Amino acid sequence: MKRIFIIAFTLSLSALYGQTEPEIKIFHRLVILDADDQLMVVKVANADVWVTPGFYQTQDVTIQSGLNDLGASYGIEIGPPKLRGVFLLKREINEAYATSLRNVYSARIKSGAVRKPTGIEEIRWVSIEEAAELITFPHITAMVKGILDHPNGVLGGTLRQFKENDRWETEIIEDFYSF
Repeated sequence: MKRIFIIAFTLSLSALYGQTEPEIKIFHRLVILDADDQLMVVKVANADVWVTPGFYQTQDVTIQSGLNDLGASYGIEIGPPKLRGVFLLKREINEAYATSLRNVYSARIKSGAVRKPTGIEEIRWVSIEEAAELITFPHITAMVKGILDHPNGVLGGTLRQFKENDRWETEIIEDFYSF
């Protein structure tokens, strides 16, 4: 009986004081292409940050409606989004660590006139080469370039995002592969 009590007590302490992993967040990135194969990059308002559009998953929205709503927030209707990449992103920022799942979709504009939603300062349509120079975060460039360079199938891989000498850097931990 004493042994059972000690085991139960030890297990309860480990449950209370054990290290827990932070929740893995899911981010959906949408590579929006126009009829000339130019992709949309956006500058975040009040920041010197260029990215492709995207959103964090919540329990209130489905993936499909989230992607369609994202397009609509830019004043456009998009064609059916295609899953093009599933990546694990390990972030190391100020000695804090976080892991997120990054799903990358591509879609073409079907109709509408592009407009800036709240929180976006500028929108540009650029080639992948221009996007690589403009996008602030190298992990985004790597994922977007990867999916556009491999038009068939879905890519996977693992990346690490970190800052070195006040510059964002990316290391590909697991080479990209096709599903």
